[in-house]
Amino acid sequence: MLEKERKRASGRANNREGASTKANRAWRGAKEVSGMFADILANSKKHERKIRAEGKVEGNQEGEQKKAIKMAKKMLAKNKPLDEIMEFTELTEDEIAKIAENMRKET
Repeated sequence: MLEKERKRASGRANNREGASTKANRAWRGAKEVSGMFADILANSKKHERKIRAEGKVEGNQEGEQKKAIKMAKKMLAKNKPLDEIMEFTELTEDEIAKIAENMRKET
């Protein structure tokens, strides 16, 4: 009978160790997943900042382009020389010609 009790006690100890090992593995797995999630989140935020910065640059460029076109229209309306319009607006001769043509069509 004593032998049976020892085997039972030994079996319970092994079961406890098995459960403990499983819990440790699960904990390590959870920590690993948590770390991967943190990396994904950090990369996502980094990507979002990059996209926002690119958007700001594009927005600024569009704004500068609109301002140059507006200035070119004013200068064309006052019959300023083409080279002067190109200098102040930094638009090409072709761009200014298109603006002038559109102004003629509007009137």
